[in-house]
Amino acid sequence: MERDRTFILFRLGENEYSAKGLLYLFTLFFGALLIATVLAGPVYLALSGLGEAMAQRAVGWGISKIYGRIVLVAALLALPFFFKKCGIKGLAGVGCNPRHIKTVLKWACIGLLFAVIFMKIEALLFGAEVMFIPALAVSPIKKLSKFVLCAAVVGTFEEILFRGAVLRAFYTACNPTLALITSSIFFAYTHIKVPLAAHVNSENIGMLSGFRCFTPMLFGFVYEFKIWQFAKLVLFGIILALITLKNKSLNQAMGFHIGTVLMLFTIKILV
Repeated sequence: MERDRTFILFRLGENEYSAKGLLYLFTLFFGALLIATVLAGPVYLALSGLGEAMAQRAVGWGISKIYGRIVLVAALLALPFFFKKCGIKGLAGVGCNPRHIKTVLKWACIGLLFAVIFMKIEALLFGAEVMFIPALAVSPIKKLSKFVLCAAVVGTFEEILFRGAVLRAFYTACNPTLALITSSIFFAYTHIKVPLAAHVNSENIGMLSGFRCFTPMLFGFVYEFKIWQFAKLVLFGIILALITLKNKSLNQAMGFHIGTVLMLFTIKILV
């Protein structure tokens, strides 16, 4: 696989490499973790104090999930700094064009189909049952609109972050094949460790409770490593990276990501 200057940061040539983008990337990542460590406790308490309904919702989320959301928001807010330092001019610089909505919708359909086929294969391999979430049948229009919105938000912002910034940082530091693999492993790592921080219970939450989330958020995948879950995320990251590299744009990967996530929201596998 030959290097393409489209994905190389700092306006370097095809034969030039730099790890400076990785330095910025990991500074952004650990900075987001530290911000979440400080804010998770206060945010949880603030949500709990807004009323009975919000309090129940905050308890249902758990402080570890709130921690994960703060990490994502902090990372996204820091992206303009990353783009500026790396010589990327706005979203257009990473191949994100809101006017190409038809392309996004087309690839969302491809993502939906891919998710259905993959889930069916997984169900056959592991003797699982694929079923629609019962809640969707109660109020399908309301639920589906909510799922579509959530999938659009997740797919859009994660592609800007992971393929717009992470893939390019690794691509600038090493050869394309290694960048493809390492960026996908990082994508899997950042996803698999969030739910594993759930052992941080919601009892006795205080202002400093975010500090209890830091270690499991950082090393949770080591404590409870699940090879198949990790492998699926790495594979998904590789597919999204290949789509991005082939099309030199985020729109296709964004649509594929949205379609896949939407199907994950509406279909459940019971293993």
